Amino acid sequence: MNELIVFGGPSIIGIPNPILERITLHPPVKRGDLELLLETKPRKVLIIDGLFGNSLSVTPRECCQLLQAGWMVCGCASIGALRAAELWSMGMIGFGKIYEMLRTGIIEDDTEVCVPYNCEKLIEVGISFVHLRSVINGMKSLTNDERTSILHRSSEIYWRDRTFHTLMENITECQISDSNFKELARRLKEPKHHPKIQDANHALNVLLADTWPVPVD
Repeated sequence: MNELIVFGGPSIIGIPNPILERITLHPPVKRGDLELLLETKPRKVLIIDGLFGNSLSVTPRECCQLLQAGWMVCGCASIGALRAAELWSMGMIGFGKIYEMLRTGIIEDDTEVCVPYNCEKLIEVGISFVHLRSVINGMKSLTNDERTSILHRSSEIYWRDRTFHTLMENITECQISDSNFKELARRLKEPKHHPKIQDANHALNVLLADTWPVPVD
């Protein structure tokens, strides 16, 4: 039995098989999933992705129940980062840049991490605002005015409707250069520039390190 249970979906795309073989992987978490874990011995759980909208999302109370039962509860990337930022004082452990932005108030709106995705294939079919923010902040060729303009235009699109096509169509109104437009489109499609994937990789590598503590029976 693997010591680390992971709830993940789109954010774990590209995770190497040697890592996948060391975890017990579940689909994105929804309400009620964590309660089922209470029937087993305390271990480590990492919440990465979760369901919003069509399904009830996992609650802070469910995370606290696991903590009180002796589990090591961690979060990153998406709803995991949200819950960790809410419950750090209760002992939930957060990882990654998105968690840090939530804790420091850079991200104030929970919907920044929301993104529509295909539940069967577990792939994103849109662009989250935090994904866009991370990519444009990494583009040194953009001016501050261009970054502000892109974020403002993009924030006007409801998260469920923020497909790649709709997003890029809106950004054409921002009057950025063709080269920057093409570079932005390229980076948004590359996993190495995706902050949720980066945070998920970081959290998994830390939690699977031999020096990381495990719950004591």
